Amino acid sequence: MTGDLHGTELIRIEFEVTADDAVDATRAYAGYRSRPAFFFGLGLAIAGVLLWGLTGDLYFLALTLAGAIAIGVGRYRVLDRAFMRAQPATRIGTHTEMSLEERGLHFEQAGVEGIVDWSAVTELRDGERSLVLLQGRVLLAYIPKRAFATEAELEAARVWIKRRIGSEGAKGAC
Repeated sequence: MTGDLHGTELIRIEFEVTADDAVDATRAYAGYRSRPAFFFGLGLAIAGVLLWGLTGDLYFLALTLAGAIAIGVGRYRVLDRAFMRAQPATRIGTHTEMSLEERGLHFEQAGVEGIVDWSAVTELRDGERSLVLLQGRVLLAYIPKRAFATEAELEAARVWIKRRIGSEGAKGAC
């Protein structure tokens, strides 16, 4: 990252896109929480054990297994990563360059170049591993936190983005 964070110069960021980046950005965008999957899985597991205990039918233990799988799917990112790798739009493994500028977020990735004006950004979400820029319910861009060398640089970028979003009259929820 380079540039004066408190002036008008830009902040440059470079990174390789990983499946974990795409998964985290998607979860932050969707407001994903593993709680519903946990309770659904727990319900299936309890129902399976109870029905097996009442009937003695081993087939009801399959419900317990399904419940355990539901809990695992909600908690761990195994299936999310596999799904993201199958989506060509996520561009897993590509080199990405971004710069935070006064006008907006400039990006270059796999032959695609563009700019997202700050006026289009309505929200900044802070995912577990990514900063996610949204326009209403549309995911505009994400920046992996690992692209920053230090926590101070990450925080400076957060402040930079929030100021730009705030200057356009939009909300910044980070």
